[in-house]
Amino acid sequence: MYIKEIGGREMGNNNTNIKLFNKNSFKLVSTFALIITLMLIMSMLSVYTSYKINAASESLYHDNTLGISYVSELDSKSEYNYFATKLLLYTNDANEKDTLLKNITDNNERNDSLLTLYEDTIKVEEDRELFKEMSNLLNEHKEASDEILNLLSENRIAEAEAAVPNLDAIR
Repeated sequence: MYIKEIGGREMGNNNTNIKLFNKNSFKLVSTFALIITLMLIMSMLSVYTSYKINAASESLYHDNTLGISYVSELDSKSEYNYFATKLLLYTNDANEKDTLLKNITDNNERNDSLLTLYEDTIKVEEDRELFKEMSNLLNEHKEASDEILNLLSENRIAEAEAAVPNLDAIR
């Protein structure tokens, strides 16, 4: 029998060393395989979780953020039209009047398209009812503004000034 000292312990013959080596190598390979398997499972879970987070983010964006941005833009364009209509009463510069009229017309067209875009984002019936109210108010505001613009185009300034409180009441 051949006795060998390894790490302070005496070991048996070569056959015993080979068996011990085979057991240890199997344990080592098994441990590495288990670690790799666990890493693969964790990476698959992280990819799946990332996919779910991305889907939820897109849903949030389409369901809420787009609608809010459309309403915000509607608000700013309507506010511009309100002040521009009132400014038309007091400006004497022809270029400024033309610019204001063009901007009001462009904003009205954009508001119509924004209303259509916003209506497509509505999912809840309560929001649809609020949308109808908002749409009616915007149409009333547009009609009152158009009335003032028509009176101004006919140089009926006194009547246009008399129509401003109607515009103010709608706002």
